[in-house]
Amino acid sequence: MAKFGITVSDRNGANAVVKLAGAMETADLTRMEDEFNKLFEAGVTALAVNVAELESLTSAGFGSIVNLSRILRTRKGRFAITSGRPEFLELIELLGLQDEFDLAENMGGAR
Repeated sequence: MAKFGITVSDRNGANAVVKLAGAMETADLTRMEDEFNKLFEAGVTALAVNVAELESLTSAGFGSIVNLSRILRTRKGRFAITSGRPEFLELIELLGLQDEFDLAENMGGAR
């Protein structure tokens, strides 16, 4: 599995796209949370997280993403998850978390 990576692939004012890739381990959480918090502090209120290249995710990592979504919502923002893999979106629905995020199979479908 590839090493975890996080990149801001697009930033336009209050809008940003973050790409998560590779295998996310518990040790990667602080780096991910720091990157998201930098965006929030810079005024980002609409965030799309592209997980198409995310190979694995710990339960702590998933919980952190849910928490970051909630933080953004308390600031009246929007948090979308996009994935080229329908199984990732199905997992979110199986966990009953579909109301936590805007969900799309690709970036064009993000609301």
